[in-house]
Amino acid sequence: MSFLSVFHRFRAAPVASLGVLMLLGCGSLADGSAPSPSDEIKLDINGPRETDHVRGPLLVTVKVTGAATPDKVQLFRGNALLATLIPPFQYTWDTADEKEGVYPLKARAEWNGWTFESPLHTVVVDRTPPVVKAVWPVGHNVHVTESVAIRVTFSEPMLPSSVRMDQLMNRSYPVSAKLSEDGMSLGVPQSRSSAPNQDDASLNLEGLTDLAGNPLLEPGGPKTHSWTWKLPLFWTSAASGSEAVTDGVALALEANGNPVVAYSAKGYAESPPLPGEHLFVKRWTSEGWTRVGGLLSVGPVQASTKLRNPLLVLGSDGNPVVAFLQGREGEPGRMLQVFRWDSATWQPLGSTLNGAQQREVHGAALVMDSEGRPIVAWSDVEGLHVARWEVNQWVALGGLQRGTPGAGVVSAQPPSLAVDGAGRVVLSWAEAGSAEGAPELYLRRWTGTLWEPLGKTLKGDTGRGIREHALLLLPNGGPMVAWSEGPEPFGSWESSVYEGSLSETGWTMAAVWRSAARAEARGPALALDAEGRALVAWNDGGEGSGIYLNWFPSGSSSWSDLAVIGSGSARLSMAVSPLMGPLIAWTDGAGARVAWLNK
Repeated sequence: MSFLSVFHRFRAAPVASLGVLMLLGCGSLADGSAPSPSDEIKLDINGPRETDHVRGPLLVTVKVTGAATPDKVQLFRGNALLATLIPPFQYTWDTADEKEGVYPLKARAEWNGWTFESPLHTVVVDRTPPVVKAVWPVGHNVHVTESVAIRVTFSEPMLPSSVRMDQLMNRSYPVSAKLSEDGMSLGVPQSRSSAPNQDDASLNLEGLTDLAGNPLLEPGGPKTHSWTWKLPLFWTSAASGSEAVTDGVALALEANGNPVVAYSAKGYAESPPLPGEHLFVKRWTSEGWTRVGGLLSVGPVQASTKLRNPLLVLGSDGNPVVAFLQGREGEPGRMLQVFRWDSATWQPLGSTLNGAQQREVHGAALVMDSEGRPIVAWSDVEGLHVARWEVNQWVALGGLQRGTPGAGVVSAQPPSLAVDGAGRVVLSWAEAGSAEGAPELYLRRWTGTLWEPLGKTLKGDTGRGIREHALLLLPNGGPMVAWSEGPEPFGSWESSVYEGSLSETGWTMAAVWRSAARAEARGPALALDAEGRALVAWNDGGEGSGIYLNWFPSGSSSWSDLAVIGSGSARLSMAVSPLMGPLIAWTDGAGARVAWLNK
C-alpha cells in the first residue's frame, strides 16, 4: 500500500472540538490557517518503509524533523492510543497478542499551538507460514516452449533477503535463481537445448521466509521440495477433449502446416447429449483444437448408430473433405458417405456411394487428385470399387477389381489409395487366393482407361499374410508400401512390419521390425519428409502398445530408429509438416491424440 509522504497539521484546539479535527484527517484547520515555516515539524514512522510485516515484537521509531523537538509524541493504532513516547520516540510493540491482520499506525505531536500528524504507516501481523502452491514444469508430456522457465510459486510474497542464488537448482542447466518482482515466485531459465530429456529440479527450503519471517512450510518436514518432468522428443496433444472416440483418427495438413483431424465419437458429451456416434472434425489453431462445423452423421441417428473408418483430405481451397462408413450395431450393411466443408456448412457429395449394391463395405480410402477432385475406393465381398467426383456426380474409374476372381477372398482391412502431382493414381488392397490362403498385397495403377498391375503381389516371409497396410508414391512416381503380418490365432506370437518399393527392376522388400513378444503389429503409416526420405510408423498392439517411428535415409539400404512416441492400439495416420515435422495421429482407448516434434 502506498501513502503520500505528507505531514498533517492543524492548530491546537479545545478538547470539545478535537473530534472535528480528527475527522479532517489532514491539511489545516477549516479557516485555512497554516503554521509558519519556523513552526513546522514533520513526523515519520520507521523511515522509508511504508509497510512492516511482523509475527512478533516490532520496534516503532518516530523520526521528528523541523523547527523543534516536541516533549512527547502520541502513537495511535487506528483511532486508539497505543503509547505516549518521549525522546528518542521509540516503542517496542509486541504483536503476539494481536489478531492476524492489517493495522494502521499514526504519530501525533503538538508544538507552539499547532498539532502535527505523520502519514499512516501500515503494519501487517502475519503468523501463517508460506507454502509452495505450484511448480512448473511438471508431468511427462511437457512442451519445450512451456519448459523454458522453471519456477516455484508461493502462497504469499517471500522475503528477498532470505533467497540465495542456489535456492532453486535445475539438474541439467544450473543457473542462479531469481525472485519475481512481486515476490510470489522463484525461477530459473532453462536451455531449450536440454530437450528432449528427463529433467528435475529441487527447491532448498532452508532459510526461505515470507515478509514477516515465517519459515516456508513443507508438509512432512523435508528440507527440499523436488519434482521431475519429461520433455519428450514428440509432444502429444489431446484433440478429442471429452469425447469418447470409437475409431481411428484421420489426419491432414493445411497449407501452413497445421493439422486437421477427423474421428468418430459418441455424442453424449454434447449439450444436449446426442445418441449414437458422429464424425468430429477439428483443426489446430493458436487457440488449440477448434471444431469445424457441426457433427456429421446421416439420417436419424439412434443409440445403435456406429461410424467407422473416418477419412480426411483437404481441397485446393483448404476446406476438408471427409468420408466414413455408417451403420447400426447388429445389422448388416454400412453406408459410405462423403461430405465437403464449404466454409459454412457440411455438404454431401452425392448420395450413398454403395447404395446400389447394398453390400457390406469392409473399408474405404480417400485421396484428392492434382485437379482437386476427391477419389474414393472401397472394398466389399465382391472386390474393389473406385470412383472420382466430377462436376456433380461420382464417376467410376474402371470396373470391379479382383486379384483372383471367383476363388479369392478380399481382406476385411481397408484398401489404400495414393495420388501424386502428375495425376498418377495407385490402388492397393489385400486378398487371399482362397478361403484358407494367406492374404497378399495387390497394387494397380490407373492409366486413364484401365487399371494395370504393378509388379508381382507382395507378402512377407512369415506365411501369415497381410494384415493392415499403407501406400505412398515416391518423388519418381514409384509406389512404396508398408504392411504388417500378425501372429497366428493359436500359434506363434511373432509379428513383423515390412516395406517394399517398386523400381524398373522390380520390388525391393525389407523387414522394418520383428517381434516375438506378445504383440500384434498394427496400423502402419507412410509419409515423405522434406528431403524425400520415407518414414514409417506403426504400433505393436501388445502390452504397452508402443508407437514406433522409423525413417529411411536417402541412399541407405536400412531403416533407422527415430522414436517411440506414445501408446495406442488402433490404425495410425501420419503426415509431414514443414513447420512441425512428422505428425502422427491415433487413438489410445477413448481419446484422439496427435503428436509432433517437441521444438
